Amino acid sequence: MKKLSLLVLFTLICMVGAAQSAGTHIKFDDVSVDGPMNAFVSQLTQKGYTLIANDGEMAMLEGEFSSVPGCSVLVQADKSRDLVYGVVLAIPIGGNWAQSIQAYADVKVSMEQHFGKPVKQNEGFLEGHGLDDASKLTDLEQGYGKFETTFMPEGGALSVTLGYRSDSGSYVEMLYLDRQNYMLVSGGK
Repeated sequence: MKKLSLLVLFTLICMVGAAQSAGTHIKFDDVSVDGPMNAFVSQLTQKGYTLIANDGEMAMLEGEFSSVPGCSVLVQADKSRDLVYGVVLAIPIGGNWAQSIQAYADVKVSMEQHFGKPVKQNEGFLEGHGLDDASKLTDLEQGYGKFETTFMPEGGALSVTLGYRSDSGSYVEMLYLDRQNYMLVSGGK
């Protein structure tokens, strides 16, 4: 299911590509998702993120995002080209279903204010699941539900997803994919 979501997201990037100007890159925390891994990571550390690990293909950082402490940031790059093409941000929520779905809704509203209406939304549970608040987070973790919204900001795609892990609680994940760099590293696929 996750591979299918990424495929749809990448397809949307390709479709919007022609309508966007060349050289425009999506931004994460006001930093263009572009350039060499070490340079990109350096810009994030200057903004207050702490580098945890960097192998040239992926870098893990932690820090505060939009006044929320304890956020995890995963930077994705093509190691052979030394080119950053994506960022995954995980905003910890913890708490119960009501707090989790409210945090997801708040992030969606904020993204709509910045980028306009989403191009795709997939929200809900499979039949027979998510029947009460006590089971919704567990059903979400087990793949019986999905809450994902995709936006097409200038330069790429942004996917906002509500997730849950029993060992760490709920979180909102934001995937920033740079259209131009992803097309370059994937060979235009």
